[in-house]
Amino acid sequence: MGRKQAIWFLPDGIALSKEERPLMLRDVMFCPILTWVCEELTELGVERLFIVSDKSAHELIRPHVGGAVLVDGAKHAAALLDALRGEEGEVIVLNGVVLPVGVFSGGAVYAAKASAVCDVLREHRAFAAFPRGAEIMKGFLPVGDAEELRAALPMCRQKIVQRCFDAGVEILDLNNTYIDPRARVGAGTVLLPGTILRGHTVVGKNCVVGPNAMLTDCTVGDGATVNASQGVGATVAAGAVVGPFARL
Repeated sequence: MGRKQAIWFLPDGIALSKEERPLMLRDVMFCPILTWVCEELTELGVERLFIVSDKSAHELIRPHVGGAVLVDGAKHAAALLDALRGEEGEVIVLNGVVLPVGVFSGGAVYAAKASAVCDVLREHRAFAAFPRGAEIMKGFLPVGDAEELRAALPMCRQKIVQRCFDAGVEILDLNNTYIDPRARVGAGTVLLPGTILRGHTVVGKNCVVGPNAMLTDCTVGDGATVNASQGVGATVAAGAVVGPFARL
């Protein structure tokens, strides 16, 4: 069985946008959409991600995409054919700005065999048709502008919260707890009102965080308590008690 790969076609003219920040780099719970989708694709088992965009936008998006391969949109057919030659696995294709939430992508995200994707590239010298046998994927929502993004924010927040609930986390006040989609929280942990978890924060099992605690890119060991404190890039030992009013 071949490896799973993904190709994400971003909108044209990203670097020329008159917006202060392109839509794909807007934050959802502190995390750029671009980064969140890349990490979600990794969780879906994608081993190699190609991002197709205007070459002028590569430096803009590079810091947000981890190890993704950036492809010049003007030459994407040749580059993708070369990269997919001999591959037998599945390719997920994403078109435009999407969020990893919802039920039905409306055809903006689908999966097909690598061979079928290559057939399209060879026939059209561009990715300009639906590959044979492609299946529309659930779990993504296309967004076209800032208004649609704002409307989707409750759905985004619900997905993040549900992931915590599924992991056995207790959140006492959903309206006053804010969790970055990159953050991870262990089973048995209680998040008290006013808790803000940002970046790649990892909270262990059976912890208590809050009230009124903000952690950014921190690691909290099992059984620790962080009360009314702030941390940036800090490590809290297992079983430690921090705060109130500490800065790490």
